[in-house]
Amino acid sequence: AIWNTIAATRMIRARPKMLAPWCCFISSFTFILLYIMYVLLLFDIVFNCRHVSWCAIFAISISYFCNSLILLQKAYLVLLRQRWVLYAGIPLMLPQFGYAFITIATSYITMDPMSGCSVHYPEFTIWYWAGTTMPLNVLFSGIFCYVAFQQYRTYGSDAWKRLAYDGSRAACLAVSCNLACCAGLTFQTGGSL
Repeated sequence: AIWNTIAATRMIRARPKMLAPWCCFISSFTFILLYIMYVLLLFDIVFNCRHVSWCAIFAISISYFCNSLILLQKAYLVLLRQRWVLYAGIPLMLPQFGYAFITIATSYITMDPMSGCSVHYPEFTIWYWAGTTMPLNVLFSGIFCYVAFQQYRTYGSDAWKRLAYDGSRAACLAVSCNLACCAGLTFQTGGSL
């Protein structure tokens, strides 16, 4: 998180009016604050288990939203600023803020000597998270696959070089990783872990 914050700060200095560096900075700096809270918790200063757990849930929600905002901007630009991308993407992104509030309102936190600080949440929060994450990932995956296919049709085998230069390949990898992680969490492949 520290290295990401430093890198995002450098990007902001280079291009202060761009959205992506600010989203990267907000997301990584949020986790630095969370780490500071965790260290203070270890020394039993100021914060307790519940505070750190709540802040972790908010940090995750902020991180998802910032990631989605970056991908939305890239999709908007790669489709030559077609407004339907914004009209479809923004309403799908807004419920991501609700995840933190719903999870905190419906879960409880326990502290025990064997497992430490644990957040216990109802199963519907997993489905809420999947419902806010999967549609966006499917939308972005579809857009980036479409663009990759169009690039391949236009440029042939040289398309991957152009896609790597344009950053579309990185966006495709980010969306694919999000889809795989979302599927793993939704279907609880790791059990209670």
